[in-house]
Amino acid sequence: MAEGSPGLAVLDIDGTLSDTRHRLHHLRGRRRDWGAFFAAAGQDPLHPEGLAVATELAGRGHPIVYLSGRPERLARVTTTWLADNGFPPGELQLRPHGDR
Repeated sequence: MAEGSPGLAVLDIDGTLSDTRHRLHHLRGRRRDWGAFFAAAGQDPLHPEGLAVATELAGRGHPIVYLSGRPERLARVTTTWLADNGFPPGELQLRPHGDR
């Protein structure tokens, strides 16, 4: 990165940009249902503050990286969610297949 250029902005998705509270019930109790938890990710409400921060950082020229512990099989759901909610373009980094 060139001196004086804006630094990289790494933004967490779940619980920061998206509101995951509607799907947390899948993780309560002894038997956690991670499949159901992740299956509902596309219906997450937006945290408006997260969108405002992402928009501000992108507007200042910071390259954006969206980071999540979501499995990479959710890449399409996640990129669609980001676009549908007006987030600026950026690189998406998800947990690789088989990574627990």
